[in-house]
Amino acid sequence: DEAIAHYREALPVLREVGDNFNAAWCLQGEALAIGKSDPARAATLLDEAARAFRDSGSPAGLASVLHIASQIRFRLGDFPAARRLALEAVEEFRRVGEKPSLTVALNTLGASLRATGDLDGAAKAHRESIATSLDPRVSAASHEELSVTLEDAGDLAGAIRECEASTSLTERRGDPKHLAGSLGRLSSLMALTGAHAAAEALLRTRASLLGLPENDTASLHHACLRLCAGDPRETARILEALGPPAPETRTVDMASYNFFVADTLSDLGRTAECLRTARAAFGDGTSLTRLHAFGALLVIAQAELEEGHVPEAVARAREAVGIGAELGAPPRESEARALLARALSCAGQGAEAEVESAKAVALAGPLARADVVALARAAAVASADATVVDSRVRELEEALARPGICARSAARISLDAVDALRHAGRVATATALARRAAQRALEAGAPFWRDRLMATARGDRGAVSDTI
Repeated sequence: DEAIAHYREALPVLREVGDNFNAAWCLQGEALAIGKSDPARAATLLDEAARAFRDSGSPAGLASVLHIASQIRFRLGDFPAARRLALEAVEEFRRVGEKPSLTVALNTLGASLRATGDLDGAAKAHRESIATSLDPRVSAASHEELSVTLEDAGDLAGAIRECEASTSLTERRGDPKHLAGSLGRLSSLMALTGAHAAAEALLRTRASLLGLPENDTASLHHACLRLCAGDPRETARILEALGPPAPETRTVDMASYNFFVADTLSDLGRTAECLRTARAAFGDGTSLTRLHAFGALLVIAQAELEEGHVPEAVARAREAVGIGAELGAPPRESEARALLARALSCAGQGAEAEVESAKAVALAGPLARADVVALARAAAVASADATVVDSRVRELEEALARPGICARSAARISLDAVDALRHAGRVATATALARRAAQRALEAGAPFWRDRLMATARGDRGAVSDTI
């Protein structure tokens, strides 16, 4: 607070004497100080700082402020702006020959390219960062960012390889805090391969590194793994024992926590409670970032649909489509359009549902994450007429067979397709799909989802008795 006060006191004096260079540094300093608490205000300050650096003829200062502005815009969910600013920052760093900063900016550029659907460009940026970095910390971050990009591209083996490289570099540096973070991500990737025992062993190592046998982060990580493994009952028990994360130890924002609780309730079939939880966390949407609002709308629309509130589900899904398009993130827009297609099918608007499902499939792309492709294919099943439904079910099951989709996602997407087929009166097709999906769930060690799939095939998608 004291630093912010000094920046604000100095700024008008510097402006009065025409010192644009130091005025820009003041603006950047205040933006960095408030970046986490008020990113929207920080973004405005950084825009002013960029103009001041341009006026003062300082390319190094301009490159720095553009890079920070890109990171803030990314945090706000304005991915096209983040990409534009990162590209400009990289160009400026190249121009002034600032190689250490360039390697960091390349990672920021890669993340924004990934968010806007350019996975090849993202991977290229991360690989250039790896090739040019002389700092082990930056190299570790570059490998981790490349891991995320490869996961989004459907290359799970590559994602694990890059995450292991990041973990190894971090371990050699003797940095327990960052190593714990790397192990958390590696455990999530291992869970996607079905190696749940290995994933949980990594979490135990992670908790030990943090010096805490059980804290809110480790428990939430464990809860996430159990949900991914298809065990929402155990997830509910962990959340019940944990309670909301305490402010002094909180490492996740409460919006993300509440939507995770809502997801767990939804998996348990307790959609009315899921809907209440998600609506309360969403509020009027003004306190959430656009990215959080997008995720919230998907949770709410799904729950509205399962509760039979079809017009409300359509409206919420349309809002999510709008934000997905605004974010400039094709995989997210694909997910929203897939849900909209299902809601429109339930509303009896088959022609529009078919249009939306086709858009979802096109946006998912052949190299997108397995769960995004499968969601789009499930939407295509929901909107299919009798002449193509069998071929679309085959396409869905091909997508579900791809590596990189967890037991929970595979079962959940299958459940929605089974429900949609029953709603369309195709009971035999729904039952056959449910049986195959139930067998896959059982083979993946998720008997809970086998039971839910078969119950849904019988027309009973009701709640499973457990507490949170």
